Amino acid sequence: MSLSRTPGIDVAALLRTLDKYPYGCIEQTTSRALPLLYYNDVALLGYGPSDPKIADRVQEAIYRIADMQTGDGSFGMWGPTSSPAAEWLQSYALDFLLRARDQQMAVPATSLQRALTWLNRSVDRMSPNAQAYAWYVLAKAGLADAGRVRYFQDTAAGKIKGGLAWHSSRPRSTKWGNRRARLAFSVAQLQIGQRDQTDYYGSALA
Repeated sequence: MSLSRTPGIDVAALLRTLDKYPYGCIEQTTSRALPLLYYNDVALLGYGPSDPKIADRVQEAIYRIADMQTGDGSFGMWGPTSSPAAEWLQSYALDFLLRARDQQMAVPATSLQRALTWLNRSVDRMSPNAQAYAWYVLAKAGLADAGRVRYFQDTAAGKIKGGLAWHSSRPRSTKWGNRRARLAFSVAQLQIGQRDQTDYYGSALA
């Protein structure tokens, strides 16, 4: 806990604490590395000194995640021969890799393509919350099919729980319809704080 006479959150200190998290499954590796993509941007806002070694730690996480990929393109929880990572984690790891690529980090192209191919092939069989995130990630990669996303929204909307999942289901392209995007975002706002008891991702502020 941090105490201060001035309001605010010590973002840089929280990121440093997260960076030192000791474990290394795919969730923990991703959670530790993803915010570090933006660490130095936050530092420039006056939250602390920049760190020139951040990129090296992010790159190490990228390679570690790529090493956890299984033969079919998905990811194992601890490695390619361990149990599969949860549905949401598959998209979470891919989301990180896409963000890292956008930040000009070296993301193995073959691993990324295999993972995206697996996700595109598997998304329709996922639970509603996980499927919402998967479509979000596929849309970022330019691989989401508008018709399949509309069908998902029309048939599974009533099963989505929580604002984060609803926000993830929001179309990311005008060709999918601005009305649908506005509707999904409105529902997401109404469901802030709602939690899926079987899904430990997200928070009341998400």
